[in-house]
Amino acid sequence: MEENKKNSEWSDREVGALWRKGGEKPFYSGNFTVSGSTTEIVIFQNKFKEKDNHPDLRIYLSRPQDSTQTSDDWSEREIGALWRKGDDKPFYSGSLSVKDTKTEIVIFQNKFKEKDNHPDLRIYKSKALQK
Repeated sequence: MEENKKNSEWSDREVGALWRKGGEKPFYSGNFTVSGSTTEIVIFQNKFKEKDNHPDLRIYLSRPQDSTQTSDDWSEREIGALWRKGDDKPFYSGSLSVKDTKTEIVIFQNKFKEKDNHPDLRIYKSKALQK
């Protein structure tokens, strides 16, 4: 009974998934859904990290938010950041903002991945700030 409650809680908090892409310069591609709206995202290593308090990963829209935009300027498409946490079981914690809605998230390795088409990472709403 307790196990079902725990699984249900995680299912209720899950908002997205990511797949590892690329070769020498890997990145993640996927989507998340908040308030019924799904957004496609990509996540890259922060190549400008100079201090421990700088984020480890940066989150970007896969495409510009406004369909009339044609900008390839990634700075205009940045919507969030993530910091690596934990040593024994590492995960990422941070936030993203789309259409004036900020969502605090955590990202974990998908320990149930069995096939290549299953996501590598799963995105969840942060429990501490979940409403």
